[in-house]
Amino acid sequence: MSRHIRHTLLALASGALIQRVALLISTLIVARALDLAELGLLAIGLQAGRLLGLLADAGPRAIAAREAAHRPRAEALAWIAAARRASLPIALALTAVWALAVLALAPERPVFWLLCGALAVPTARDLKGLADALGSTRVEVRLENLCTLALLAGTLLAWRLELLGAEMLAALNVGSRLLYALLGELWLARRGAPVERVSLRAAHGRLHLLSIAQVANQAIFSSDVILLGLLGRAEAAGLYHAAQRIAQAAELPLGLLARAVQPHLAAAASGGDARGALERIVRASAFLVLPVAAGGWVVAEPLLHRLFGARFEAAAWTLRWLLLAAVAIHVGSRYGNLLFARKEHRPYLRSIGLGAGLNLALSLLWIPGYGASGTALATAIGACAAALCAAIELHRRLRFDVIAPYPRPLLLAVAVALAALAVPTEIGVLVRVGAGAVVFAIGLYLLELRRGLRHVGSGLVRASGFDRAS
Repeated sequence: MSRHIRHTLLALASGALIQRVALLISTLIVARALDLAELGLLAIGLQAGRLLGLLADAGPRAIAAREAAHRPRAEALAWIAAARRASLPIALALTAVWALAVLALAPERPVFWLLCGALAVPTARDLKGLADALGSTRVEVRLENLCTLALLAGTLLAWRLELLGAEMLAALNVGSRLLYALLGELWLARRGAPVERVSLRAAHGRLHLLSIAQVANQAIFSSDVILLGLLGRAEAAGLYHAAQRIAQAAELPLGLLARAVQPHLAAAASGGDARGALERIVRASAFLVLPVAAGGWVVAEPLLHRLFGARFEAAAWTLRWLLLAAVAIHVGSRYGNLLFARKEHRPYLRSIGLGAGLNLALSLLWIPGYGASGTALATAIGACAAALCAAIELHRRLRFDVIAPYPRPLLLAVAVALAALAVPTEIGVLVRVGAGAVVFAIGLYLLELRRGLRHVGSGLVRASGFDRAS
């Protein structure tokens, strides 16, 4: 089973590298081709469409992934089919409401806004989590790779033909997600029809409340750009979008880990050593995100200048706060994921509600005066509050030591930051990033991986009882 984890991590690593590089190239092209206001408009519209899809899909998909992770394949397929039956009509209804609102309000560029709303349906057909529960993560990664490369190819073609604009980019995003949804449906059809029909509501009657909570969890890190647009700060939304792309690339290793370990966390909650599994996952998460965030804090301003141009240097503090938010979200969400896997819904909803509420209130307070950096700081504070609340809840229930996983990752984070600082600024930001990366690799080996890569995942498998659950 530990070999399976290594193979899954390798597939995720290669796939995510392809996806992040492709998206970063697309962002570089778009950021240099559009002015800040146009870039901000694009970011606002695309994120609004994705959030509509999440509202339809996040709750059913999370419940189905949790239930499918520790069941035989035939039963798992039944839960996945139930999730997709539940999400599709909601996505269609939300798309229709969005279209009616656009037609009624008659905003400028209605075609752009209609295309953004059309993102809801293919976004609601996402297989992440569901494919992981079936042990088919590598299939989903291939689908995502194909669609991301298709988006990059379309962006390059539109750029060469001088057709880049918000409407064209929205259409390309919708097309790439529709391709993903179609291929995903074909793949699921080949798995065969479920042998039984299950109801998500039987697993938990408050499905809509959980769906809203899942969206709130996602919105902690993704809705700020929409708030900037609603408050008339389109240029600030453009700055935020560029900083967010770098933050998303920096958190890449943690996204890989989260997908690989989520089925194990669900299995641990249903009969394994939940505390032991959580300790290993949190320590690994801290090792992967804290050093990267520390290095990003040091090189934020020159990195933005190098990638996007001088006008994006103003997003330096936005990037720094988003990196702090990434630490809190991706480390802290492990606590929330275990609460959800244990069906501790009330504390799970409390932690998410606290984080989302703080994020919204502080963003509304700070956006008028501080723009993108203000809402990024609000995101970081909200994420930290949600993580702390979930950690306290788990400490009460499992006597989990909240401090123990962090000393060695913090030591490595300090070493990476010092390495980036030690390189003279005139040498160039990419050399500073490289120096931090070398120190990160050496430190990770010395502090965590000295036993050898063949042991990676073995402790987690024992703690989760995943073999017994499957």
